[in-house]
Amino acid sequence: MVYSAAVEDGSAVAAPQATDSPSAGASSYAREGSAMKKLIIAVVQNEDADGVVDALLEAEFRATRLASTGGFLRRGNTTLMIGADEDQVETVLDMIRRHARTSAVSQADGPQSAAATVFVLDLEEYQRL
Repeated sequence: MVYSAAVEDGSAVAAPQATDSPSAGASSYAREGSAMKKLIIAVVQNEDADGVVDALLEAEFRATRLASTGGFLRRGNTTLMIGADEDQVETVLDMIRRHARTSAVSQADGPQSAAATVFVLDLEEYQRL
């Protein structure tokens, strides 16, 4: 199952979508006794990225940070890739909600930018080489 969520003003809208990929075969995660089963991809505004990454690292989540442009937020932004167990997804989403803020200045030709756009994907396999 794939979830996509738009985080705006502290709330999230999630829409499940069917996928063909099973989640079996996930390799073990660095935390003892758990298997990373979800990949969370969060597109956040550049000015919010440091706060989100700091919160994730403080909670011992690993995050890969990629510079990105355009697309969902229509300007320079940061894409975060975060691995998590199924029971940790809401914790990660809550951290993103707390540390990503909607743009205070709305665009004259359109709606206010979302604070983040988040995708939660099932992982088939995770390897740390």
